[in-house]
Amino acid sequence: MTVHCGDDYFPEHRDEVVKKIIEIARARDVQLVVAGPAFGSGRHGYACIEVCQGLSTSLGLTCVTGMHPENPGIDRYKHYRNANVFAFPTSGVVSGMEDALQKMASAILRLGSGLSLDLRQKRATFRGEFAWRNSWTRAEQSERWICSSER
Repeated sequence: MTVHCGDDYFPEHRDEVVKKIIEIARARDVQLVVAGPAFGSGRHGYACIEVCQGLSTSLGLTCVTGMHPENPGIDRYKHYRNANVFAFPTSGVVSGMEDALQKMASAILRLGSGLSLDLRQKRATFRGEFAWRNSWTRAEQSERWICSSER
């Protein structure tokens, strides 16, 4: 199923559009969402992240998207910190489509099969830049390293 919206229309009607897409996804029993890739288009990146966030929080869906690291959508992505939304870096222009789709397709196949992303795939997302969490433990450093590397 494909849903589309003009990137000029979306910013002015965000809530209305996201609500409608949620209704469509619920009615069609959508299991996984792919948004984009947006490349360097800021309005498209913003729409991708907002739609993914809305579908993930409302329906618990896993979402995959892609965009250039300087796309303003990445700031929203980092703000939300949603563990069910995966954003992969792309080039700034559409000529990078093959590379973008290879990264995204690999993740989509795994997630669509009910598996989680492997460590290499997780590190390839923007999440790898900010997913670290500080925590206190009584374990020795060597013990902590072994535990964290097994995950």
